[in-house]
Amino acid sequence: MSVAFTAAVVALLIVPTDPEVFAVAESAFWWAGIFLILALLWDGARGWHWLRASYLLLDGLYTPVIAPIAALLMLRAAVDRRKSEYIATAIALSL
Repeated sequence: MSVAFTAAVVALLIVPTDPEVFAVAESAFWWAGIFLILALLWDGARGWHWLRASYLLLDGLYTPVIAPIAALLMLRAAVDRRKSEYIATAIALSL
C-alpha cells in the first residue's frame, strides 16, 4: 500500500460529510482551510500559479488559518528558492 493511497484514505475519514456541516458557520473554516493546504502543497514546477494565488487570496481573507500557512510558505520559499514561492509567500503575508 503506497503512502499516497494511505493519505487518501485518512483524508476521507477526517473530512466532515454530514449535511449539517454545510449549514453550520463554524465548519466554514474547515472548508476554507482545505484550499490553503492545497496552496501550501502546490507543485510550482507544473504551472497554474494564478490558481494558487486565487486560493491564497480568497481563502486567506476568510479564515485565520492563513497565519500558520504563511509561516510554512516562508519556510518553503527558503528551501525551494523559486519566484513562484516568493510570490505565494508575499500574498500570504499581505493578508
